[in-house]
Amino acid sequence: MLRSLARTTLTARSRLATSLAAPHARTYYSTALRSTAVPVGRKTTNVVFSSIRSFATETSADQDEKEEKVIGESKKKDFQAETRKLLDIVTHSLYSEKEVFVRELVSNASDALEKLRHSQLTDTTLDSGKPLEIHITVDEAKNTFTIQDYGIGMTEEEAISNLGTIARSGSKAFLESLGEGGATAGTTKDKIIGQFGVGFYSAFMVGADIKVYTRSATPGSKGYCWTSDGSGSYEIAEAENVAVGTKIVVTLRDDCKEYAKESVIEGIIKKYSNFVGFPVHLNSKKVNAVQPLWTKDKNEISEQEHIEFYQFVASAWDNPQFKLVYKTDSPLAISSLLYVPQ
Repeated sequence: MLRSLARTTLTARSRLATSLAAPHARTYYSTALRSTAVPVGRKTTNVVFSSIRSFATETSADQDEKEEKVIGESKKKDFQAETRKLLDIVTHSLYSEKEVFVRELVSNASDALEKLRHSQLTDTTLDSGKPLEIHITVDEAKNTFTIQDYGIGMTEEEAISNLGTIARSGSKAFLESLGEGGATAGTTKDKIIGQFGVGFYSAFMVGADIKVYTRSATPGSKGYCWTSDGSGSYEIAEAENVAVGTKIVVTLRDDCKEYAKESVIEGIIKKYSNFVGFPVHLNSKKVNAVQPLWTKDKNEISEQEHIEFYQFVASAWDNPQFKLVYKTDSPLAISSLLYVPQ
């Protein structure tokens, strides 16, 4: 199976970056748009590029928004038994480095933005009214880490399903893998998290309390606040002043206060999320300013850049076995990167 990213230029003003990657599920507040996999040797006449990532710089979103406020009656619900088990594994024994929660939440926010953009192709009524951006705010005084996207968002039912249950087959397979010794025999725990996608729960590694404000991009949708401390239950209630998309507020534990420091988070973003297909702002400053690799001359791309880019577009943890940099100017101007996995 091939995982690749192709950039096609029809005119100087019309440029699309398209990735082909094997599907990797992620547990999150939206069903992530996954790419189309094309088996080697299969004859095709039409290839549908179902995942489009834009690397264009966008303007900063308006930060002068009213504070969210719970207005409805709070409903308390218990996590499923499997979800409680998953939370315990993720928060206490899965990750070797707690900092990866930033990577997971940024990746999930990118998925939500991508889902909205793709859905808008067939439903023009969907609109967040905001640029397709990711905004992260850290506050040392309040000891909080906040990430907000203006993506597809969730309804109340979707929030309960995506955050409070483990109905997804990928999450069940994750638990089964650990039960069968999947985190041993040469497979690291970090690789398992990337393979099965339960990254939202990684926020509980550093958070004493987590609030998720969300509103679906569907016109007329209400906003909701989902809250949990990861102990076995959560609460959900209607809220006002909630922007379309999803906002996650993590109140950090006392032993994780370093993740409220701007310099620490900026370093983590540049380490893990430089290739995210949307602008990432940290305290209103854009931090993921990276030139797309396919625009560079092949001799200017380092081996490490190839590895990091492949791992991002393919949601993979291995290194590419082969790579190809291809450019042509006729009959169309095409710049592409092709990666063959191990």
